[in-house]
Amino acid sequence: MDAFLKRVESLTSEEIALIASAQAAAQRTARGSAYRQGREHVARLDEGGTVAARIEESFLSAVRESGFTGEKVRAQSATRWAGLAAAFRAELSSDECEALESAWKAGLAQAASELVAAG
Repeated sequence: MDAFLKRVESLTSEEIALIASAQAAAQRTARGSAYRQGREHVARLDEGGTVAARIEESFLSAVRESGFTGEKVRAQSATRWAGLAAAFRAELSSDECEALESAWKAGLAQAASELVAAG
């Protein structure tokens, strides 16, 4: 979990924007049952609120540090669910983890791709 939080804290404004974009695209499509089930499983865990608060704190720190000024709610949601999937991987199926992490991973993959193309 600590590695995930450090990664969140190091997000750039470009990565935050791309995660938000990936989350928006995912929201426009019908989310599968694995996504809904994963959210329901995590929501029932007593520790979920504490972990989510740590993720939110790290995300908001990244927003401040990076100077991101765009729409952060979608990126914040994608980051929260990816972090909760990472924290509670043992309680979730692999499909649920993959579904909860999809927008986070898609945004970071896009950022890495753009970095390679620019380099």
